[in-house]
Amino acid sequence: MNQKQMFLELFKTHKLKNYRKTMVGFGSLLWRIVRHTDKDIYAYGFKDFILGEYRVLYSGNNKLKILTPLVISIIGIVLNMFWIPFVVITYIPYSYFEGAKNWITDSGWIDNVRLFNWVNLILVVALTITLIIKW
Repeated sequence: MNQKQMFLELFKTHKLKNYRKTMVGFGSLLWRIVRHTDKDIYAYGFKDFILGEYRVLYSGNNKLKILTPLVISIIGIVLNMFWIPFVVITYIPYSYFEGAKNWITDSGWIDNVRLFNWVNLILVVALTITLIIKW
């Protein structure tokens, strides 16, 4: 598959429906427009590249003409451009505080608790060394 075919596959639209045909719609790798036929609700979503799932941009009884596939794709790409660096920057602090929460609640030895314990151990050693050097 050459690059042109891969690029065209990104924007290829396909039909969406579930087994009981209660949800029907259209979608691609960047966006989804779905109609829940039982409740008569429309949902417009875009792909979140970090979690690999579709986020709902709008959900309601009215069909919006302004949310075309092109607009949804652009909104999704712009939001992912800001969301990906935010997740990368906040991953280590989030893991540290998540480990602190898990250490307090159940003291399970999982990855975030290990990070919490190792960071605390390194901080204690570094502060002890600086205290000895200053003394």
